[in-house]
Amino acid sequence: MTSSEVRPDEAVARARRVVGLYGDPDVTWSIVLAVRFAGARRADDVETRAGALVARFPHLGQVPPVRVYAPAEEGELLAAMADAEYRDHEPLLRVGLAEDGRTLLVAAHHGATDGLGLLGAAAALADADLTSSARGITREAQPTGFLRRTVVRLVEVLVHPPVRFAAETSEPASGDLLLSRAVTAPRPSSAALVAAAATSLRRWNGSRRAGGRRLVVSMGLSRRPGTPVAPPDRDTAYVRLPADGITGTAEAADLMRATDPEPAFPETDGGGAGPLAARLLANRLGATVLVSNLGVVADPDVLELRFWPVPTGPSGCALGLASTPTSTVLTVRLRRGWFSAAAGDRLADLVAEEFRALAE
Repeated sequence: MTSSEVRPDEAVARARRVVGLYGDPDVTWSIVLAVRFAGARRADDVETRAGALVARFPHLGQVPPVRVYAPAEEGELLAAMADAEYRDHEPLLRVGLAEDGRTLLVAAHHGATDGLGLLGAAAALADADLTSSARGITREAQPTGFLRRTVVRLVEVLVHPPVRFAAETSEPASGDLLLSRAVTAPRPSSAALVAAAATSLRRWNGSRRAGGRRLVVSMGLSRRPGTPVAPPDRDTAYVRLPADGITGTAEAADLMRATDPEPAFPETDGGGAGPLAARLLANRLGATVLVSNLGVVADPDVLELRFWPVPTGPSGCALGLASTPTSTVLTVRLRRGWFSAAAGDRLADLVAEEFRALAE
């Protein structure tokens, strides 16, 4: 069924099916983007464009309202956009606009759109040319054989599950920490992001024993380029990188070139098997960290982008990267149940430090 054939009432169910076999029913699957513009946008114009966008792409569900917010409310609104469940018959897009009209917040269910698609949604809402330098991969690069690869992965999680960033929190909590750090990065590459994830894990965990667990970096990939502006849907793959020996950008780049993407997941939860397996194997599934790079957006009206992909797993950690020709922002998204606000800030500072050193 194409997006033009999807009725709004079916949209949320379809988005859930898309991520059904990824497991982890305890996350909202909400990806979040913030774009700061030099020029202001009007809320009524954004609302009109939102209606036109959903009419063209009904897989996005109902037309989202546009929340106009004061500067002091941005953190709270970002948290709500990231943490709130996408309930039946609700919009699969969430939109916020700063009072001065210069910052646009857009979130979406990852089963409805990927990172480049979210950038495309922001382009439509802001009437901006948000093309990205992201090159994507060819469809032929993604292998088939989902069932065979699934068996291999299940053996791996039982024998050598991924190591986690060691938890530092004093009490249980729900939702995610959304952190960002501006970084000076002459070469803000995905390889530098992968290497920073690996070196940061080793520094953060220090002498804590891994217990036979492996350092695995999961990287989101697009099967389409960032130019022209991507439509607000998904055409995504991902790759699992065994990164135990990675200490530098060149090594990470070699590993990325040598590793095939994972097979595409069927759009189903397997009659509930995906979420059930996620709960039974919660401490062993997933990866150490997920990384995603939106590339460089060269529209002169764009001053800064921040992009938060979805972390999964019990100690979920996801790193995002988004750049303009004059700015690069590294984001860190962490599970509150594993990291206090103070610990999250320390980890974000550490990852930013490692990334700056590797991206020089």
